[in-house]
Amino acid sequence: MRQKLNPIRSEIKGKKIMLVDDSIVRGTTSREIINLVRSAGAREVYFAVSAPPLTHPCVYGIDMQTKREFIARDKKNDTIARAINADALVYQTINGLIKAVDPKHKFCTACFTGVYPTKVPERFFKEIERERLTIKSVQTGCES
Repeated sequence: MRQKLNPIRSEIKGKKIMLVDDSIVRGTTSREIINLVRSAGAREVYFAVSAPPLTHPCVYGIDMQTKREFIARDKKNDTIARAINADALVYQTINGLIKAVDPKHKFCTACFTGVYPTKVPERFFKEIERERLTIKSVQTGCES
């Protein structure tokens, strides 16, 4: 992270900083960026997200995390803000997103709402979880 991002201390030190990102998945990258800005001397760090909280996996071809890996799956904004070390966290609302994109056009919002446009059997989500856990254990050498 520090190789990609290089905060300019003179621009940050003692100031309130607002960081904006497109989404938060697990929160690890957000936390790293916030800590980087804090280490450059920011007085306060706020985090804004241009999408609603991601809480459900995409079953239509976008490779996303499993439900248990989403930081927002069962947490309130203030809990997530503490987890990523932000002074406050602001997400886009689902209605705001739809309005911003174009409310006349229908598009899938299942990763934010859990309401899928097609019927998805619960066993499918369990299969995704099992596959992800298997892949992770193989990648980390912890295959069981």
